[in-house]
Amino acid sequence: MIETWPSNLKWEKLDSLVKGYKELLVPDVKTWVTIKEKPITAERIKELRKSGLDFFLRERVFEEGYFIPASRNCHKPMMIIKRSLTGYDRDVTLMHELIHALYEDGSNILYDASIKLPREVRLVNNAIVDWLARKARANPEILHAAIKIFEFAALELMPQVYDRASFEAFGMEANGQRVFTFMYGLNEPLIYQMESSKNL
Repeated sequence: MIETWPSNLKWEKLDSLVKGYKELLVPDVKTWVTIKEKPITAERIKELRKSGLDFFLRERVFEEGYFIPASRNCHKPMMIIKRSLTGYDRDVTLMHELIHALYEDGSNILYDASIKLPREVRLVNNAIVDWLARKARANPEILHAAIKIFEFAALELMPQVYDRASFEAFGMEANGQRVFTFMYGLNEPLIYQMESSKNL
């Protein structure tokens, strides 16, 4: 059983944990059917934006990011990400909130982050969402679509290159960035190689 928030887990641990959930159909069958039938794609992200999903960067936020569904008080759904996040952390957070938005009309397990739920349930739900988010972030096509689609909504959301996946997504589009440390073996594409394996 998971005992800490998934963002604190290394990929190998998170991957093993969530694959175990999948085998046992935890939290339920509907969740895994939804994930299989509605995979995360660049096209689905584009459709979300066209449907009115807003995006904002803010510094004073309680968590690193969150998704707010449309409601009586909020006419359009929106994602809010902490402005100070950079590189890998920013992009995984963006993907995490996109997962909540993408599956809002499917399984509530994948978007219901209600604090009223027991902590153990929230940990399992967030582990699955974070697992999907990291895999999506490691896909250059999906990463490129997510950043480029929302960069006009939040002008500070610029492409950043920090590993092989982000380099394949943006190359020299990363404005002004000339040093790619992962090429020198400092961050190398270990994250990319492990998280991008297509084993949903």
